[in-house]
Amino acid sequence: MQVEEKVRKSAQRKVLQRWRKTVGAVIGTSIRDSDRKQVEVAQAIGMSENTLSEIVQGHRKTELGEIVLIAKAINADPLVLMRRVLNWNT
Repeated sequence: MQVEEKVRKSAQRKVLQRWRKTVGAVIGTSIRDSDRKQVEVAQAIGMSENTLSEIVQGHRKTELGEIVLIAKAINADPLVLMRRVLNWNT
């Protein structure tokens, strides 16, 4: 593998890690702001508490559909949640 390709892949990994951390931070903050417990949200969307915890910690890739389900479970507008993710300053 060439040096440039290794550098490119490393940069991509860093961007994806930052994205996961941002999504997790926004979801975690939104859940806390909703006054619901993480376990309640996980149960409401049929997800294990461990999986939701991994999302909130930024350790798990999150699909758009999961973000929508989480938003609905906390009575938040999914578009507002996504705007928060896209505008988050890390």
